[in-house]
Amino acid sequence: MPINRPTLHKIEAIKTENEEVKTFKFRSSELAKKNEPGQFVMLWDPGIEEIPISIANASPKGEVEVAVADVGDCTHSLHQKHMGDLIGLRGEVPMVKVSHCRVKEFAWSQTVMERRR
Repeated sequence: MPINRPTLHKIEAIKTENEEVKTFKFRSSELAKKNEPGQFVMLWDPGIEEIPISIANASPKGEVEVAVADVGDCTHSLHQKHMGDLIGLRGEVPMVKVSHCRVKEFAWSQTVMERRR
């Protein structure tokens, strides 16, 4: 998978974790080999936008899972998808070390900003 360009992948499975979070499973042996949980990929919903998402699981069988909270335009659109729909993946995104508090603060501020729109 080229690092600069999203490659379309079929949604293999969708699991509803709770009211706000769904886990999406894709098949990408290249992403699964190069990444592990906690690393980021860019997830592209064609016609909406591209967002960074952390990998929840990457199996030796080539399955990649991402857990997505419904907090903005792109993530809301993803929550409307079904098995078989196509989503673009681009990765891996270089990891940046940040403190746990900063990550929580950023996530909270992003959620507040998205909900104000």
